[in-house]
Amino acid sequence: MKKNLYILAVACLALASCSNDETVATRHDPNEISFRALNNNITRSADITSFTTTPFMVRAVKGSETYFSETQYTYDSGTSSWTSTTKHYWPSDDAQLTFHAHAPISNAQITHTADESTFVVTPSATAGEQVDLVYATTTGKKSTSSAGVVLTFGHVESKVIIQLKNSNSNLKITANKVEIGNVKNNGTYTMGTGWDLTGATNTSYPQSFSGTEYTTATQAGDDMILIPQTLTNATTYASGEVGAAFEGSYIKVDLKIQNSTSPYAYVVGDADHFVTALFPLPATAWTSGYKYIYTVDLAGGGYFPTNTSAGTGNALDPILDDVEIKFVTVTVSDWTPYDSDSSTDGNQPIDVGM
Repeated sequence: MKKNLYILAVACLALASCSNDETVATRHDPNEISFRALNNNITRSADITSFTTTPFMVRAVKGSETYFSETQYTYDSGTSSWTSTTKHYWPSDDAQLTFHAHAPISNAQITHTADESTFVVTPSATAGEQVDLVYATTTGKKSTSSAGVVLTFGHVESKVIIQLKNSNSNLKITANKVEIGNVKNNGTYTMGTGWDLTGATNTSYPQSFSGTEYTTATQAGDDMILIPQTLTNATTYASGEVGAAFEGSYIKVDLKIQNSTSPYAYVVGDADHFVTALFPLPATAWTSGYKYIYTVDLAGGGYFPTNTSAGTGNALDPILDDVEIKFVTVTVSDWTPYDSDSSTDGNQPIDVGM
C-alpha cells in the first residue's frame, strides 16, 4: 500500500561565493596596462585555483569601438604582475576604457562570442572535470587609474555538493553511487542579461565510489559546477501506470540497508546488490556564484525511481515502509499436567518405587 509523501530530510544550503579574485591593472612603464593580483584565495576543487598559474583573457572597449581585442595575460614572476606579449597602453586623450576579462582562456565546455559578452556552457558529464567559468568587467582611464583598475572575477555557474547521512542508529546504511538528475545540461550566459536555457535538455550527473557506510553528514562524490536554473519539484510519478517515471529534479542514491546489530540482516538490498533510491528535490533557484549543499538523510529509505504498484495511483512508492517489527499480544499458556494412567482426573502423579 502506498503512503503519503514523506517529508524528506533533504537540506539545501545556498552560500554566496566568497572566493572571487580581485585583480588590479597597473602601469609598468608610463602608460602600459598590466595586471597584478590582490587576492588569490580560490582553492576549492574544480575552481580556478590561482591566477598565478591560470592565465586570463582581456578585451578593452573605448566608446563603441574595440580598443584592443582579446589578449591573454599571464603571470610574470619577475615583476609579480600579469603582462601580455603584445603591450597595450592607456589612450592619451584620457578616454575611459571598459575591460572584459574571463578565465579559463580556452576549454571545450565553453565557447563565447568575439566580444566576450556571451558564453555557451555545457558542463562535462564527469563532475571532477567540470569547468569553473569566471568573468569580470569594469572601467578605468589614465587620470584615475594610476593606482590600478580593480577587476573582480565572479563565478558564472553554480556549485552543487551532495552529502549523505543516516539519522537512525538502528540501521546500518551503505551507499556507492549518487546522482543528481532532471537538471539542464547547458545554457547561454550573456553579461548584463543572465542565463538563457532555450534548447537545453534534462540530463543527470552520476558519480560512483567505493561502498561507504554513512552516519553523520559526509560529502559523497566530487563538487559539481552546473548551469544556474530553477529545479522542477514533483511529488508524484508521471502516471499511475507501472513503470511511470518521476519527472521532477532528484537525487538518487544506490544503497543497501541492514539492521545495526548482529547478524546485520539486510532490510534493503543484500551483500551483493545495492538498490537505487530516489529523493525528490525542492524547486530551488540556483544562482550564479552560489554554492548549494544538499544533505540527504538515508534513514527514510527513499522512493523507487519508477512506479511499482498497479492500480493504486501515482503516489510515490517508499522503498522502506518504516514498519517496525513489534508484538501487540503476548501471553503464556497454562501448564499442562502429565497423566500417567490416562485417567480423567488430569492430575495423576507418576509413581516412583523400589
